[in-house]
Amino acid sequence: MARASKKRLDPGSNEPFHDKEPRYLQLAKRIARDIRRGVYAVGELLPAEAELAKRSGLGRHTVREALRNLREVGLVSVHHGIGTRVTAAEVRPRHAFAIGAIGDFLQYVSETQLRIHRRERIPAQLASVNLPDAGEDWVMLEGLRYQKQEPRPICWTRVFIHPDYKEVARTTGKSSVPLFQQIERRYDERVEDIEQHISAVCLTRELAGMLDAKQGSPALSTLRRYVGRNGRVLAVTVTIHPADRFRYEQRLRREPEKPGG
Repeated sequence: MARASKKRLDPGSNEPFHDKEPRYLQLAKRIARDIRRGVYAVGELLPAEAELAKRSGLGRHTVREALRNLREVGLVSVHHGIGTRVTAAEVRPRHAFAIGAIGDFLQYVSETQLRIHRRERIPAQLASVNLPDAGEDWVMLEGLRYQKQEPRPICWTRVFIHPDYKEVARTTGKSSVPLFQQIERRYDERVEDIEQHISAVCLTRELAGMLDAKQGSPALSTLRRYVGRNGRVLAVTVTIHPADRFRYEQRLRREPEKPGG
């Protein structure tokens, strides 16, 4: 005989909870649905944790996890001493980038557009990143990258191009071909490695203004060095993504153990 699961109702719903997914996630989805329907309007406070727990029949910890989930997707914000306020009616798109090999960068570029708003020549020693001395100025480009059909930029980008490959600066931002592939095709080069350094930062006032984000809010900074034959640095890029618009997805696979190892 099948064992019946316990049925508890959530706010604004006559449907029971089920056991197919975590209860906090079910509650988060149902509150999100109520937000979309206007039960909780943008700018309005949600009921307190204790009240949500009473209405749903769930524990305070489960309710807290549901609210955390809603906060991570940008639907609510938490104000200590005030409560949880609705900040958006729809989940904001967040670009997901799966990393595994150099070829994964192709999809990222094809799905987004880089709009350049600054071009200039800069000596290596005056750059904001560590660039090798190339005998003449590097080309620096700066712009914002957009996801297709999304009005807000997903990141700020700064590009440094080795002077020997300066001609690709003319097409960067106009072509869907990644920068490193343009260098490879035009100069018979080959990118052997992409060195990547990721760190957490807070948005400055200037960057927050350009990215339509809050000053001091968390962001992801990624520095990439495109290294060619004989260890030569061909280009360097720096990107900064607001935390609510981007995430990395990476799977690590364990290699088979060697016999006798």
